[in-house]
Amino acid sequence: MSTEDLNEQFQIVGKMSTIVATAIHEFDLPKLLLNSLDGLVDPQVSSARGTCVVLYGIITSRGAELEKQVSPLVSGLVARMRKITNEQTLNGTLHALRCLG
Repeated sequence: MSTEDLNEQFQIVGKMSTIVATAIHEFDLPKLLLNSLDGLVDPQVSSARGTCVVLYGIITSRGAELEKQVSPLVSGLVARMRKITNEQTLNGTLHALRCLG
């Protein structure tokens, strides 16, 4: 990315997550989300926040298709939330969790 402004970067990542959400096959969607959860506890705060933005974007776009995967996703999100140290990442993760409900 050519910008160093974190807010602008997160806006770009949010738009990219919408593109990913439309491009990924329904079969691969749960795997993508579950495999991305560890990014929420990345020691680089900007990476953890970026992961949160991506998860939120995909879940809001395609959450209705995740009915059978809600339990493992909620469990995974809650487990990571216990380890998240950044308030913004935690808040964003809560928003993603709420979208699954």
